[in-house]
Amino acid sequence: MGLAYKKRGEGLFLLKLEKTLKVWVELDWCEEGRCGLVALSAGFRKDGVSLAQINRWNRDHRFSRAYLDGDGDPWVEWELDLTEGVSRETVKEFFRLFTKTTLPKFMEHIGFSP
Repeated sequence: MGLAYKKRGEGLFLLKLEKTLKVWVELDWCEEGRCGLVALSAGFRKDGVSLAQINRWNRDHRFSRAYLDGDGDPWVEWELDLTEGVSRETVKEFFRLFTKTTLPKFMEHIGFSP
């Protein structure tokens, strides 16, 4: 798909997007060279994001989920089930929706500006 990435572990990759945003890509449920799940996630160093804000995100946005990590930093993630097969276009659209729609909306929701 023409995205620059760095491998960070078995099934774990880091994409660097415009404006220095980083998106983690994790391949899971892998057997015999095939993976059943791809997960995208992004975390932000941002003080003052409340659990109530995170809960509002989870209530109002269907496919992604948000949480605060152990340091209190907000994260958003989204998964795509590959077990029954998907087209290349479906995977491209999954990446596009996360990076062009979910991330900007989440950043606005938590008041983050790169």
